[in-house]
Amino acid sequence: MAKKPLGEPQAPPGPQYEFFDVLQRYVRRYGNKSLAELVSEGNIYCTRQALHRALVGPKLPSRKLVHEIVRAVNCTIEEAETVLSAYDAACNDQLAHKRRADRETAAEKDQRSLTPHVSMTGHAAQDLNAFLHDLYLAAGRPSLREIENHASRLNPAVRMSKTTIHGWLTSKTIPMEFASLEVLIQILTQSASRLGVRPPLDSIEAAKRLWVRAVTERQSTRMSAGSPSGPSPKK
Repeated sequence: MAKKPLGEPQAPPGPQYEFFDVLQRYVRRYGNKSLAELVSEGNIYCTRQALHRALVGPKLPSRKLVHEIVRAVNCTIEEAETVLSAYDAACNDQLAHKRRADRETAAEKDQRSLTPHVSMTGHAAQDLNAFLHDLYLAAGRPSLREIENHASRLNPAVRMSKTTIHGWLTSKTIPMEFASLEVLIQILTQSASRLGVRPPLDSIEAAKRLWVRAVTERQSTRMSAGSPSGPSPKK
């Protein structure tokens, strides 16, 4: 064994932990060598501290360093393949963890910003926002990027950016064409269904009624303020 115990792998359970565990097993089997001796005698091109991190984690070492370690502790070809296979699985697991964390961070950021812009909304616009917001929550709070990508696949003719989606979900803006809002509702109802949440059967029709009221209300407000009313709602 090494002169100083390596300690428990500092990695999450699963492929990453298993990689460090199998690598430590071969290092311990090599003999009573300290990490400093392994570095100097085994032609491992790193410091003792870097070698310790490579064997304990939590950050995965480079593939080059893994090759140097298995060579230094005289692993057989089969053993080296076992280590490298575990390393590949650990890298894939680490990437999956990062992507999941990125999605959760994006969803949390979107959720924090998805509050009604009350200063410019009337009752009808707030009703529309409440409807969309409830549907958004039922859909599992997907990130705006996910909605944008889904919209481009569902209907390429409808251009829907993250800014546009954010505006609709907070009532900062109301689409002049219901066809665009309909795509958003389809995406949210499909996402809700996949999560086992049954959206209202008349989601499209209910949203359309709320949308007509919101657009009419906005036009009336603009006319009262002396501003151009803009075009009539387009179906």
